[in-house]
Amino acid sequence: MTADNPMRLTVITQYYVPEPSRTPTSITRGLAARGHRVRVVTGFPNYPTGRLYDGYRQSLTHVERDDAGLQVRRVPLVTSHSSNGLTRALNYLSFMVSGLLATRFARGSDVTYVYASQPTGALAALVWRIARGTPYVIHVQDLWPDSITASGMLPSRMSKVVGAVINRALRPLYSFAAAVVVISPYMRDALIARGIDPGKLHVVFNWSPDETPCASRAPSDAAGCTVTYAGNLGSAQGLDTAVQAARIVADELPGFRLLFVGSGTMESELRRLADGLECVEFRGRVPADKMPEIYAETSFQLVILRPTGDLAGAVPSKLQASLSAGMPVICSAPGSAPEIVRSAAAGFTASPGNVEELAEAYRRAYACSSSDHAAYARNARAYYTEHLSSTVGLAKLEALLSSAIKSTARRAHSPQEA
Repeated sequence: MTADNPMRLTVITQYYVPEPSRTPTSITRGLAARGHRVRVVTGFPNYPTGRLYDGYRQSLTHVERDDAGLQVRRVPLVTSHSSNGLTRALNYLSFMVSGLLATRFARGSDVTYVYASQPTGALAALVWRIARGTPYVIHVQDLWPDSITASGMLPSRMSKVVGAVINRALRPLYSFAAAVVVISPYMRDALIARGIDPGKLHVVFNWSPDETPCASRAPSDAAGCTVTYAGNLGSAQGLDTAVQAARIVADELPGFRLLFVGSGTMESELRRLADGLECVEFRGRVPADKMPEIYAETSFQLVILRPTGDLAGAVPSKLQASLSAGMPVICSAPGSAPEIVRSAAAGFTASPGNVEELAEAYRRAYACSSSDHAAYARNARAYYTEHLSSTVGLAKLEALLSSAIKSTARRAHSPQEA
């Protein structure tokens, strides 16, 4: 269906503006900009602090219009973003159940799109599919139960039991879906291994909210080589590896610099690890409108995650941001991210958690000629435009939603089997 024949679409997402929810907001507004009639079912805003935003009071019947003019039905939930397993479970489960309060609001929709940062939000879509035949497409952002059992929120003795229960609960959510969208090839393969119909699985990469190209600086004898990590300084990133690799090359690469932009729970530990290393710099948080200035002094962006199974299905969002900006990349992460960098010919890769390989990637970046650096930058932007951009992603989602509607209509009009 196109703007000439628009879809009536209900979007279910636990997080939505004014929360920092750029991906579901971008998808929702992107589909509306293509002429479709979009309504949103979401929770009351409380992420990331777990406290209800000022100006909101939870109720059973709240409907508003967002700043893009879309109708938004907010349903009550237990507000929490605690690391405590019980309160986090109540947050997810309360949204799962209260989504059913939007049944009247969603009436008349041709299709439901579920943005599954966690899959619990899909219950309402499943009920609407069974009760009134409305098809749904579920967009899996996080691989469950892996991310739950590996999060540390559960005692280790409970993880296996909880994982088995979650796996069983997810089967009907996937089997009744018209399509299951995943954000990486690794995630697709993982779900196939769990028995999900391969014909239902489709890879649609998340895109960068800001798709503006930026200038970067080629390594040179005068300017040296700056490798920048911009983002959360948390435990999941494995940034100790980046510092340890910098210590290896510090004396052999004059003018090499590892720049950290951002803050997080591991900042103090990283500063301790970098003590005495003049080539490591911590810049702190930088406003988004100042990031082009950071890019202008950067030779390569560092995309890094620790080597654990629960993160292997993810493609770090800073990879899309880097490629969109036309920034060459050094990637040290599990899953599909390194293959993207290699396919794009946009920089260098190292095995996640491997200090020696990352040090070698620093050396290769430092030795990169101006012409090769320019080629990596062009390749990054070209690959993003062709494979990862919002234009590509929205077109794929639009096609899958339209196909779900048409498939349901064909089943409704097919002769009954004897």
